[in-house]
Amino acid sequence: MKLNIHILFEELKNYAPVLKTTRENEFFFQKIRFLDTDIGDLQKGCIYLARAEEIEKHFSFLEEVDLISVGPISVFPEKLANLSVIILPEMENIITVFNQVQDIFLKYEQWDYALIRMIAEHESLQAIADHAATMLKNPFALLDITLKRILVGGKIPDHYKGTAWESIMDNEYTPSETFSMSRDDLYFFLSYNNKPYFVHGAPYQYSHLMANIYLNHKLFALIATTDINGPFSQSELTLIGHVRDVMELAISSSMDFKDIRETVVYYLEKLLKGFPVDEKIINYHLNQRNWRQYDKFRLYTIVNPEGKELSESQAEFCLFRIRNLHEDAVVFCYENAIIVVARRATSSENHEYEKRLRALAKKLEMQCGYSSVFDHFIDLKYYYIQSKAALYEGQKDKSAADFWCFETYYFAHLIDAVNNSASLKSLCHPGVLRLQEHDQKEKTDLVHCLRIYLFNGCNIAQTGKALFMHRNTLTYRLEKIADIIELDVRQLDENARMQIWFSCLITSYL
Repeated sequence: MKLNIHILFEELKNYAPVLKTTRENEFFFQKIRFLDTDIGDLQKGCIYLARAEEIEKHFSFLEEVDLISVGPISVFPEKLANLSVIILPEMENIITVFNQVQDIFLKYEQWDYALIRMIAEHESLQAIADHAATMLKNPFALLDITLKRILVGGKIPDHYKGTAWESIMDNEYTPSETFSMSRDDLYFFLSYNNKPYFVHGAPYQYSHLMANIYLNHKLFALIATTDINGPFSQSELTLIGHVRDVMELAISSSMDFKDIRETVVYYLEKLLKGFPVDEKIINYHLNQRNWRQYDKFRLYTIVNPEGKELSESQAEFCLFRIRNLHEDAVVFCYENAIIVVARRATSSENHEYEKRLRALAKKLEMQCGYSSVFDHFIDLKYYYIQSKAALYEGQKDKSAADFWCFETYYFAHLIDAVNNSASLKSLCHPGVLRLQEHDQKEKTDLVHCLRIYLFNGCNIAQTGKALFMHRNTLTYRLEKIADIIELDVRQLDENARMQIWFSCLITSYL
């Protein structure tokens, strides 16, 4: 196994070493050699050991090399590029140092060899992770791409409560609020970072170090650790990178590791598109969940604001959390959205589920539209349309929260649908248009008064109660309305009353 200057520096801490470097990029090496035997033919795969005076004598030859100096260097040429030196006290025996560094190389070589052997012999991922953790100061978790725990390598200290480890150990997943970076930055790091990276975790006091694992060029899992046992060093950062490589190889070679991601079943996609599906097929799949086609359901469509694309990493990240809210729901991705079909239970359970789903959507910075309750699963397409209509109307309603019910926006959607097929104004009764003009000119609200009067069946008492208006005041206004529209609505038949009422409704959208 190749080591770098930081690992050796950490291992030589008993000498109270000092590290000086002018290097931007790290070199890795596999052996140690004495400097005086190789002057003029330095090899990059080695670290060189010498006394300080010997190093100072040969500074002109020492570019792009790693060194261990026994004794302080009086003048360190900062202008030299790619030079790193571990400086040990002058009184140390150079042969003792040489042998100790050789032992360090041997220790890591044996550790790495044992890991490769365990992978070749198809030992469990847990056993491999536990052995990998023996060289780390802090334990680590292997997470799937939803940040759900697969396993833990190493021993978790007793004081893990109140840290990110509490959620990982007790609930099996890392809450998204662990990370203080923005949602988009988090998804980017989860998708595209090839090296270990730090995230600073609010509200916890510890920093988090993560490394992505890829299979077939796709993000598959993550290594995650916190500095719960001690602060991260450059040495630990390098070793986490190596553990990442080992676990990636172990997962790709594993005989029993399975991707737990759920994909949309083809019959659901066909139903959402409106294609015919044999009821026997629907019943078969519903029976797998102990559902029946005529149970009561509700469909939720969850999207990013402003039509932003739902990336694969974000989808996987969110899917697990949504599934974790309620076991009696089907959750999958479809048309750049997350679809939830939940079976309805008791009223209190339904209310609690929607409360938690609303809170989660807010936390994930996503928006949700949901359908009416329905009881014919084969009509899934129409309730998907309802949920999208709720999203469309809700997004236009800037004053509302990001969780919208179709029933709230039923009339707004109806008006939109009508407007798409005909001009709304052409559907309005001319008398109501005159009444609207009067309202705009005189700052009155007679159209609303007429609509409530018609809605209450032209009943004076009920209308007055709904408008919080005295009977005499209401009578006066109704007489004024009759004068303006040139109609006594009490004398109209049902169809004519409906036209007047619908015209009143339309004017609020003109």
